[in-house]
Amino acid sequence: GDLRSEIADAMTRMYEYEHSLAGRLYRGLQEIPGVTVYGTPVNDKLRTPTISFTMKGHTPAQVAERLGESGIYVWDGNFYAITIVKELGLADTGGMVRIGLAPYNTEDEIDRLLSVLAELAKINAPA
Repeated sequence: GDLRSEIADAMTRMYEYEHSLAGRLYRGLQEIPGVTVYGTPVNDKLRTPTISFTMKGHTPAQVAERLGESGIYVWDGNFYAITIVKELGLADTGGMVRIGLAPYNTEDEIDRLLSVLAELAKINAPA
């Protein structure tokens, strides 16, 4: 095909790949005790492959630091969405953790991220 078709096909494949990773992450986060995921479900094809969450017993900064120590880079804070963070009651606790996925991310990275979060969830968890 022509270059335009090849680029459009590549972008479609990247979109599908990113969303398959985001779905894996979204489902995995929902299985970790104490994790609350914010935003529309990943199966909504109009959303970006970015997921925000909080973890009971840990500030977003603590979660981001622990993930960073494991070589997993995420963001924490309000992401300039100050009003919604306040409305959700998260302003005083540091906002949320945000994970953005890209075509270069892998399923292994998602599994490693979920594993680190599952271990972190055990800390301060009720016995």
